[in-house]
Amino acid sequence: MTNDPDLDQACEDLAYPAVRLRQLQEQVARIDPIKDYSTIVARRSDLADAEEEFRLRGERLAMHPTRHIAGRALLTVVEEVGRWRRAHRGRRPTAAQLALAVRTAVENAARDLTEAEAEYNLARLGKVLATHRAASTTAALSYMEASR
Repeated sequence: MTNDPDLDQACEDLAYPAVRLRQLQEQVARIDPIKDYSTIVARRSDLADAEEEFRLRGERLAMHPTRHIAGRALLTVVEEVGRWRRAHRGRRPTAAQLALAVRTAVENAARDLTEAEAEYNLARLGKVLATHRAASTTAALSYMEASR
């Protein structure tokens, strides 16, 4: 699969935890934090444990000096191996095939980042415009009250 037996073993060991992590994230996204407070607290703890497993293993593999990024990098590789295996009836990808899949994931993440930055800037513009509207209407009200 790869040229790193430790990474290959991590992909095997963490295949189920990767699926479980995504399931937990989906559950947390659907929980009402007001009505289901105890459930969301429990899921948050489960989610932290699942993420920590990837952070520790990614750090051990020295995928990145930052623990959080090392864990996310390992999760990316494990998920890409899983996608490949599901699409190809359980066959393991070659190192080149896995590299191509991860490269595609990098391109998708870069596009998502660009979209998020654009949405953020538009939201900031909306805030500035709303601030100007609030200031202008306050000024108009002040003027109207002063001229009575």
